[in-house]
Amino acid sequence: MSDGSLLGKGFLTLVITVLLLSPVFPYPYQSAQRLEPSGHPISTFYDAREDETETWIEIVPDVRQSKLKPMRLNFSVKTRGKNVLTPPDSVTLTPILDPLYDPNVRRQPVARLLLDGQQEVELKPTLANLVLSFPCEGCAPDRIITTIPADTFRKIVLSQKVEGAALGLDFFLSAEQLDVLLGFAMHVKLLPSSRR
Repeated sequence: MSDGSLLGKGFLTLVITVLLLSPVFPYPYQSAQRLEPSGHPISTFYDAREDETETWIEIVPDVRQSKLKPMRLNFSVKTRGKNVLTPPDSVTLTPILDPLYDPNVRRQPVARLLLDGQQEVELKPTLANLVLSFPCEGCAPDRIITTIPADTFRKIVLSQKVEGAALGLDFFLSAEQLDVLLGFAMHVKLLPSSRR
């Protein structure tokens, strides 16, 4: 028997095995990305084992202390099933600092927002939600995870002006970024689609 026929039989056996086992061990994860009308991507990740979908969007706000834009704001929701069918109870906001932006500076693990210059929203994470990008003694957290109730998130996206502070940096969202957040709120069923 030639080496080519053995190789062909081995490949055929592998293909048949994969096809037979695929219904038994389905691929448990799916991810997707779609663009909002503004051109900003909304990402989703479906975990079939948990029957849960996480949907998120990231915004890079302007930071008053730096022209480098060292912070990103990750807004995410988790829902049951493959698609968002009902509005979530809350939205998770995770301010994330670039790990190379003053890593040795002690930062307060708090975040707050100011809506339209009047309504202050204090976002305090639990100690379990303080995250370090690298474990070291004395390192400051590079991110915090906070939870925003759905009603408060609606107020945020319907505001004309949103300013905030997180991990010691002051930031603000542009009108375009607020429009992106509005699109995200509609995508996850927190606002009706007709609000645009």
